[in-house]
Amino acid sequence: MKTCFIYTTFPNRAEAKSLITKLIESGLIACANIFPETTAIYQWENKIQEQNEVAAYLKTMEDKFTAAKEFIENNHPYECPCVAKIFIDEINENYFKWLKESLS
Repeated sequence: MKTCFIYTTFPNRAEAKSLITKLIESGLIACANIFPETTAIYQWENKIQEQNEVAAYLKTMEDKFTAAKEFIENNHPYECPCVAKIFIDEINENYFKWLKESLS
């Protein structure tokens, strides 16, 4: 069993906390880190857009990724959220043990 992180962004901290709490309650992630507000610049509907948002790393096991991704896509406030899997090559043993136990 391998660890993976999920990277995604939200329009604000409240939206991030709400969705992350539901993911934890559903047993799809063990925990998450929400980072301070940042600025996103992107093209949408043929226009350059700029918006403040928060980014988050969601910590889970690889076998939970697909279900977590689908949950995020179905419940995210963005029409087209980024849901990226980040592979973790190595992680300390005690944290890995806690992560597995949290998702059991």
